[in-house]
Amino acid sequence: MTLDGFLTLLALLVAVYALLPKSTRLLLRIGVWCQRLMAVAAFLIILYIHFNIQAVDLCMVIFESTCDRLPLVSNNPISLTAPQLSFLIVFIWGLIAWAIYKFFSRPRSHSSLPVISKIVDDLIYKQQYAELIDIIESRLPTIGKAVNRLLLLQKLHDKVGLLGNEEHQYFLGDSGRHPILKRLGLPSMFIKKTDRTVSKLAIIIPAYYETQTVAANIIRSLCQSKGLTKYVIKVRPLFAFSLLQLPGAEAFCYAYFRGLISDTDSILYQEFESNSVRSPGIRPREGNHVLGFLFNDALIAERLGVWKPVGDYMVEILKPDQPSEFIKTLNRKPNYSYDECWEDPDPICAGIYFFDIMVTAAAMQGIKWHMCLYHFTHVVGGLAKIYNTSSPEVNESDEFPIKSARLIYEAITVVRGWILLIDKLPHDSPHRNSAVLQRQGDQQVHPIQRSDNANIPISAANVLGICMRKIFLSPNIGQQFKSYIYEIILKTLVKLRDDNCRLLLIHCIVDGGLGDDIQGDMKNEYGRILKELRTETDLLLWEKVPDLKQRIKQAYG
Repeated sequence: MTLDGFLTLLALLVAVYALLPKSTRLLLRIGVWCQRLMAVAAFLIILYIHFNIQAVDLCMVIFESTCDRLPLVSNNPISLTAPQLSFLIVFIWGLIAWAIYKFFSRPRSHSSLPVISKIVDDLIYKQQYAELIDIIESRLPTIGKAVNRLLLLQKLHDKVGLLGNEEHQYFLGDSGRHPILKRLGLPSMFIKKTDRTVSKLAIIIPAYYETQTVAANIIRSLCQSKGLTKYVIKVRPLFAFSLLQLPGAEAFCYAYFRGLISDTDSILYQEFESNSVRSPGIRPREGNHVLGFLFNDALIAERLGVWKPVGDYMVEILKPDQPSEFIKTLNRKPNYSYDECWEDPDPICAGIYFFDIMVTAAAMQGIKWHMCLYHFTHVVGGLAKIYNTSSPEVNESDEFPIKSARLIYEAITVVRGWILLIDKLPHDSPHRNSAVLQRQGDQQVHPIQRSDNANIPISAANVLGICMRKIFLSPNIGQQFKSYIYEIILKTLVKLRDDNCRLLLIHCIVDGGLGDDIQGDMKNEYGRILKELRTETDLLLWEKVPDLKQRIKQAYG
């Protein structure tokens, strides 16, 4: 390679670099300090070779012993000219530059994060989300470690820096520290001096606080981009799983699951349709990525709090003060059964099914939390407020006069199933053992003491009572449908085998849930409806629940 050819190559590389997109140019800057050092060294060597021909002969002398060992060269002595040697140096330079780039740009490299941060901001600004995901996805685990200070040198710096810290010693105590030194019988003063000496080593160990800040900025940029969130929901929904495991992804989590439940074409609705068989303890099918990610280990759903975006959206679209086309559809005659509702899906139907899978999975896996199933009280209350059978096509004598009636029925059925889970759970399940259940025989227990947020059947019993009260006190719902719901609740009481839970459910039925927010005229009206509907329900069912009849009589006469 002549000097002209070398300069032409440099000019070509500069021209190609100028034509590259900004994100690609930024990506090439990974490990730039090392690349610059190699480039300067190679450039100076080539210039020296071309302006000092003697250098070629010197190089041949230096490498003569090595070259003579090669079979082809030993039999055919050759000498390299300056252009040939220059080409060889450029070739080696290219190989080393490629190796340096690969080393510094590998996903596990934290030194590339400052450049990656600039690339993320640039691609978000240009709305090039596909390229952004391809670049960032494999680096998310390293970003998460950097934010949590779990990189090797970060952990070493923090651990060494704590030695000799009096406050740290106070909390850590002396029992588990320096077991080797203690076994040697060394005095405590010597151990403390050793701590202080070692702690000073933290000064020479990189803390990587700047790397931690850069990683946090990357997560913030990704999670706060509305455009990226919409793209992920529509095109790359599975990418969200990696992002959701990072600290600080709460805003993205809320927007992501809200987007999934609000978009009837999303992957969530597709998985609902393929997983429509409902049975306590059943796990999502193999191909259901979103449901499997959340509920195969329901602790993930609990940590993410996925009930909030889904439940909030269900409540929001049922506000009667904001009439919409969707609310109008709920007051029309239903044209499908529940198993066929995925042919014409709606967010309320999907939300009910989502909570059903979530709460059931949490109960079967022994998670001590009610998973915010109290959202159902607001959903049923919203359906009761917008309930309207005034349309000419509606026949109130039908089992489900309008779509809202069908959804109320499904919500009550799901809550009923959560209560009956107590008879199917293992005996050591935390959802079968609660001090609240043991106190149900005491009539003096205040209604508010009948709640236990760590117990799903107890919480479901309270939710059923609150929903029952909202349905019965609604002036929009007809007597026939109220009687129908009453019979479902009575059948639940008959089927329930756990005596303590049965007593709790009776209290919730009579008091309308916890009973702490229903007083005066409202309570009297609720009692009147309970007694009135008794004459319109199956008499055989009432014969099976004499304890409920007695409790209603005690409460309302």
